[in-house]
Amino acid sequence: MDETKGITSDNLKFYEGTVEFIKWVMGGMGAGVVVLLGFNSYRIYISKKEIDDRIDNFRDETIEKAKEILDIKVEKEKENISRAVEEKIKNFNSTLDNKIENIYNENNQNLLFIEINTILNIKPNNQEKLKSLYSLLEDNKYKNNQYIIKYNLANIYEMEKEYDKAIENYKIALSLKHDFEKVKVELANCYLKIKDYNSLVKECFSVIEINPEGNEVENLFEKYSKNKKS
Repeated sequence: MDETKGITSDNLKFYEGTVEFIKWVMGGMGAGVVVLLGFNSYRIYISKKEIDDRIDNFRDETIEKAKEILDIKVEKEKENISRAVEEKIKNFNSTLDNKIENIYNENNQNLLFIEINTILNIKPNNQEKLKSLYSLLEDNKYKNNQYIIKYNLANIYEMEKEYDKAIENYKIALSLKHDFEKVKVELANCYLKIKDYNSLVKECFSVIEINPEGNEVENLFEKYSKNKKS
């Protein structure tokens, strides 16, 4: 019995040692796993932090880029608005200048009519009238209305039967105002009087282009027919 008791005691010690060894091994493996898991968790944490940092950097870069693009667009829009305002002011000034010039010309034209009527009614003869009308041509304020003066000069030369000078002044008046119907009619009348019938017909058609419904051309053709028969 004592021997058996010794064997059992030894076996128990061996078993207990074995258990302790297994615990020690298992404890070591568990610590290794914990370390490994901890290391992997740390790597995951670091990776997440890198991703978060990259996202933050990307967000910051995107915001900065967006700001730059917005600033560029704002500057361009400012430039566009500035140009538009300048253009509006320029157009307004141009329109205003044109209106002022038109008013100025209209006032000068009215004044010119008064002066011409005064000359035609007061001067005793055509030579004096011609002299006074030529002096008006030298007045700078009538530079835009010289066709009116030329027309009246031509009228007086026509009355004086100086048809070449009349035609010359009528043509100058037309060069200054192309659609001056009355001048074309008088010019055609001069051609009729000097029997330049080709120029007469040409001028009559020119009058018709301006005023198809006028009866001035009809009167000229009637005179033309009478002259041809006589």
